[in-house]
Order: sequence, then C-alpha cells, then structure tokens
Amino acid sequence: MRHAKSSWKYPHLNDFERPLNSRGKRNAPMMGRILRDESVMFDQIISSPAKRAITTARTIASEMGYSEDNIADERRFYGAHPSNIIEILRDLDNSVSHAAVFGHNPTFHSLVEQLVNTTIEKFPTCAAATISLDIDTWRELKAASGTLTALRLPRDYTDK
Repeated sequence: MRHAKSSWKYPHLNDFERPLNSRGKRNAPMMGRILRDESVMFDQIISSPAKRAITTARTIASEMGYSEDNIADERRFYGAHPSNIIEILRDLDNSVSHAAVFGHNPTFHSLVEQLVNTTIEKFPTCAAATISLDIDTWRELKAASGTLTALRLPRDYTDK
C-alpha cells in the first residue's frame, strides 16, 4: 500500500516528517474500511516510519481492528529500491502468512509491477494492491512470483 496523500503545507518540515493532508486523512480510514469489508487479512504490518506512511498504516490497522502492536517500522523502506523491499520481505518469519507493507512511490509502484510482472498505469496515494504469491517460504520471494488479485484506488470509491 502506498501512503495516503501528504501535505506540503509546512515547508519547514523535512520530507520524512510531512503529515497527511485533509484528503489523506479521509482516504486512509475509507481504505481501511474497504479492506475490512472485503475481508482482507494480514498478520504482519510493516511500514516506512516516515510520518505519512506510519500514520496511514496505523489508520488502516485501526479501521481493520488490528493492534498498532502489529506494526513494525522498517527504516529501510524509506527511499528504498524495489529489490531492497523484496530482500527485506524475504527475511520475514514463515509464521507470517499475510503481510501488509506501507511505503512510498516510485518504489511501491515498481515493487507491485515487479512482483506481478505486469505494468499498472497508476499507483496513486492510498492505493492498495493485493498480491497472491506463489511461494512456500518468504525466502523464495522474487520478481514475477505473484499475481495481482486486486488493485484498489481511492478514486474508485469516492464521488468526484
């Protein structure tokens, strides 16, 4: 999942500290409810600790009834290359069957494309991709090891 829309209202803040803007604060809980209503499940949440990403992860978790204790912050997600994200995920414990990851573009757009070996037109803020992985252990994770089962864009659930 890409973080919700962030604010540029505070030029004194560095990029890492930028908060969500009003649209982000609306879209994150909405997407959490959509994921909950569609019975999307995960047992591990991993997020970039950048304010906009971790706030999105916490909001989604709250809407889905998951404890914030389930959220691991992963500093390496911030500014990472998609191959770095794959390497981090390869180290997940195999007791984790379903993981949710929260981060930034262009990395997460490219990550989704690499994992499912296809091109997606857009991966806007607060977009949520669900990928079914054809692996038995996280160590097997690599490019083209998944199938995109859903791509949820906030604009598809809101009135224009």
